[in-house]
Amino acid sequence: MTAIDDALALLAGREAVGEGIFAVAAKALSVGLGWRWCGIAELAEDGASARVIAFHGETGEPTPGGYDLVGGPSESIYADPNQPHWFVAEGAAERYPADPMLRDLGAESYRAEVFFGPSGKPIGHVFAFHDRPMSDDAEIRTFFRLVSQRIGAECNRLHSERALRESEARLQGLIDNAPFAVLFKDLDGRYVLVNRQWESWTGNRFEDIRGRFPDAALDQELAAFELTKDLQVLRHGQTIVFEIEANTDGSPRTYLETKFPVRDAGGTLLGLGNVVADITARKRAERLLQRQIEEAEESSSAKTRFLAVASHDLRQPLHSLELMVDILARQVAEPTQRELVRDIAQAVDIAAGLLNPLLDFSRLEAGMVEPEIEDFAIAGLLRDMDVGFIPSCADCDS
Repeated sequence: MTAIDDALALLAGREAVGEGIFAVAAKALSVGLGWRWCGIAELAEDGASARVIAFHGETGEPTPGGYDLVGGPSESIYADPNQPHWFVAEGAAERYPADPMLRDLGAESYRAEVFFGPSGKPIGHVFAFHDRPMSDDAEIRTFFRLVSQRIGAECNRLHSERALRESEARLQGLIDNAPFAVLFKDLDGRYVLVNRQWESWTGNRFEDIRGRFPDAALDQELAAFELTKDLQVLRHGQTIVFEIEANTDGSPRTYLETKFPVRDAGGTLLGLGNVVADITARKRAERLLQRQIEEAEESSSAKTRFLAVASHDLRQPLHSLELMVDILARQVAEPTQRELVRDIAQAVDIAAGLLNPLLDFSRLEAGMVEPEIEDFAIAGLLRDMDVGFIPSCADCDS
């Protein structure tokens, strides 16, 4: 068995999993190459520095923390991602005096290769250096590239897992602090996820009802209703919205439920989501508003009925005034006074014209008369308006 075979066996071992892969890979590089120092570095977000995440060496340790790429061999390999491999046969420390590891350990030979993230951009590199000149050959280069690709794949997986955990934590934080209940159920209608608001309303802990049907958390009647609605959504793949009445903390409450199918990116049904909002206060406000509207309508109707019934008594003073003005017109002879009496009579007619339609409308609204719609001459109406508004307009600026 060759040294490279031994190195590959290390990479296939039980310890080469998760974060442990980096230390194993650094050791495997040293075993497979026969070089004294090997390691793995992660490129910083600024692209100008790197951080050693694993190192294996017979003597000496890497400089703690990150280091600048400027002036070192790493700068060259990141400068041109199309040439990810870099090899220096001898004189490495003299060639790159700014690199602290090469300088402190007296490196002669240096080898490195970058690995890439999902976007195709470099995210780190594996490296090795030795204290004497070394040659390059195809087998070594292939082995080195294999380790680099393995490390790149593992980094991408770990980054994806970390991003997923962070995303899930953010999502869980959002739904846990939502003022409404959020649930997710599987294709059978079993609980997969609930938030704190649902736990508070129902008095159940998610740990106690995980993977169980609604009857584990709700009373029998409500659980049967919920399961029926769940199956309706899962069967037809459509969103449904409805209101339910339930007792929470011993008091009747009204909830608005929205149930909807949840699918993956390919359209495959995964289960159903459920958002439940407490609309008790809104329903109370709606009922109060409805009562106020009904009371206002009743008050308006009462006024209308009063005007309709009292219309005769309200018209009587105007009738009397019209008679008295008619009598006065027959007794006045002086032209100026007769003109004034005519104006008074006209004003009385206008008042009657305003009051009578109002009273007639009240009688119509009360259902006491049937309306008769017909044409009429508008000239008389305009004359009445002319007489009624001339005194007011005389005081206005032209």
